[in-house]
Formats: sequence, C-alpha cells, structure tokens
Amino acid sequence: MARGIIDYNTSKGEMVISEYGRNVQNLVQYLKTIEDKDKRQKYAEQVINLFAIINPSNRHLAEYKEKLWNHMYRIANYELDLTVPEGI
Repeated sequence: MARGIIDYNTSKGEMVISEYGRNVQNLVQYLKTIEDKDKRQKYAEQVINLFAIINPSNRHLAEYKEKLWNHMYRIANYELDLTVPEGI
C-alpha cells in the first residue's frame, strides 16, 4: 500500500458471511482461480477445515460439514467446480 493511502473496509467488497472474516472470504475467491481441479479440491478441503476451526461452536449440528460446504459455495457465489465428499 502506498504511503498515505488508507484502505478502509467500507471501500472493500461486501462480506458474504462475516463470521469467517475477509481473509477467509479472499481464500475462497482464490479457489476460483486455481485451474488444476485436484489442487483446487485439496485447497478447498483445507479451507473447510479452517471454517471448522474458526467456528467450532456449531460442531454439534448433525449437518455440520454440509453447512460448511454450503457456506463455501455461497461465498464463492456458487462458481466453484468441486467434488463434495460422499455423505454430504
């Protein structure tokens, strides 16, 4: 950032799910730029693990992993080509 220029949150894009924070949202957006499907899948699974670390209070929900994958797709504006693990 250039000296004297301040980057305010109000000038950044809207947060889709604020509980994960802007950096995690940026990670999900980055996933959309990874062309190699296997690499994208591995990174996506790591982001799901990060979701679980950030928001551990919901682990008691029966559909917890499904919720996390739904959040990922929602943050990505449903523009991710991934394989959701079996059973979710």
